Amino acid sequence: MAKEKIYEVPESMKTNALINAKEYEDIYRKSIKDPKKFWASEAKKYLSWQTGWVEVSRSDFTKGKASWFQGAKINAAVNCIDRHLIDKADKPAIIWESN
Repeated sequence: MAKEKIYEVPESMKTNALINAKEYEDIYRKSIKDPKKFWASEAKKYLSWQTGWVEVSRSDFTKGKASWFQGAKINAAVNCIDRHLIDKADKPAIIWESN
């Protein structure tokens, strides 16, 4: 078997990254240790929900089935537009550039 080639991350990318390697590893470790707790936390942190969920996830990979946030309701318009109006209402949402 061929040896796996590892590419170094350029310094310019490291400097502009939102998280570093250690922070990534910490996040990854949490997601593996307790996936349901991790994804519930992320969903609450980054999305506005109309109603909460009964169950974070349910899956049966032998049947190729997976479902997330059972029983929850979410409004795409609220999450895509409305919740950003507090600090971005005076900025363009879409900028069109024709060919």
